[in-house]
Amino acid sequence: ASCMLCLKQFTHNFGLDSEEALNAPLPKSTIYDYIVACNKQRKNRVALNYFGNKINYDQMFFSIDRSAEAFCELGVKAGDTVTLCMLTMPETVYSVYALNHLGAICNIIEPRTNSARIRDRINEVGSTVLVVVDVFLSKILDIADQTKLQHIIVVPISLSMGLKTKFAFQLTKGRKISRLPHDPRYQSWTHFIGIATGKEIQYPAYQKDTPAVIIYTGGTTGISKGAVLTNDSITAMALQSV
Repeated sequence: ASCMLCLKQFTHNFGLDSEEALNAPLPKSTIYDYIVACNKQRKNRVALNYFGNKINYDQMFFSIDRSAEAFCELGVKAGDTVTLCMLTMPETVYSVYALNHLGAICNIIEPRTNSARIRDRINEVGSTVLVVVDVFLSKILDIADQTKLQHIIVVPISLSMGLKTKFAFQLTKGRKISRLPHDPRYQSWTHFIGIATGKEIQYPAYQKDTPAVIIYTGGTTGISKGAVLTNDSITAMALQSV
């Protein structure tokens, strides 16, 4: 009871229980447009800090746009579903926002999921493009032939690390990571970004209730299920946090 009283006093003191706060209009934009609009004046501020490598908003937006161009070169278009089997790293951020900018949907799979479940989740959404972190590449090697994947983009976990951390990682755990197979479906993230031509792209406009990402439930009471999050639901959560 005392905690609830403290919370009530806090929200009152900061005006969070006002009609204006309770009825704040939700942004009518994609998650890409929303993050750009919120950070136009913060381009030199740190957006991501990955093992000591600090990436500002200007650099992040540049990498997102290059990624969008590269995905477009692979034929990704609005309505397609691209699977990400990634960890929390800069290239994951670039991919999610790049695909959203193109109007595509991210099917986000926890990489520690077993190979058979990863295969099933790729097939359920019909992905032909996969982005995977290299430390879990061996799982994809096991199941790629049982999917319709045409492009498998492999991202080294050390790619965006600071130089000292990257060097130390390569001397230790980096030696145990599976290498790219001699298979035309596989390419490195560096090669993938290199196919971006910089040509002008007609990006789709915002439409209400358009799916942005698919995430999966914890599966505590059975097989985990895919949950679709729209642009509107994600921007609503961002606004609520503010």
